[in-house]
Parts: sequence; C-alpha cells; structure tokens
Amino acid sequence: MNVLLIEDAADGLLDLALRAQENHNVLYHLSKFDRWKHPTGMGLVERSADWRQHARWADIIICGGNGKWVRELDVLRKEGRPVIGGCQEVANLELDR
Repeated sequence: MNVLLIEDAADGLLDLALRAQENHNVLYHLSKFDRWKHPTGMGLVERSADWRQHARWADIIICGGNGKWVRELDVLRKEGRPVIGGCQEVANLELDR
C-alpha cells in the first residue's frame, strides 16, 4: 500500500510514518521542514517536497492538523480518494459551536 502522510508542522505523524514503512511504501510531507532548523525525521522516512505530486500515487492520504489543505483534500475525497483528516464540513462545525 502507498501511504502519503502530510502535515504542516511536526504534529505527530512521524511516528505513524515510521511504523507504516515497515510494511508499506510511505512518503512524508512536512511543510515546515527545514534541514537545519526543523530536521524532524530527516533520514528516517522518505520525504515528499510537494504532496500534491503524490496524491494520485497514494492508496491512502493521512493529514495531520485540521485546516491548511482542507479544500484540496475535499476535492480528492470527491474523486474517491481515501483521505483521513479534516474536511470543510468539520471545520465549519468547529467554527460554529
């Protein structure tokens, strides 16, 4: 299985990426990755500089956080891609509570 994990900051998906790569092909995207200031997971898991390039490659997409790519992920959901993470409907509920 091809697994794409995306998150803006290192919010906790690195552990999942490390565990998943034992049996699956894993790509990990971290927006705030900086080789010197924020080297989270460097050398431990294969990285994706732009997750959008790999969205069609992935059998499942897992998104950490709940806001940055909501609209793009909703489009992928409508196409039938399995996406785990926030969506616009949930964001609206969160804002209107």
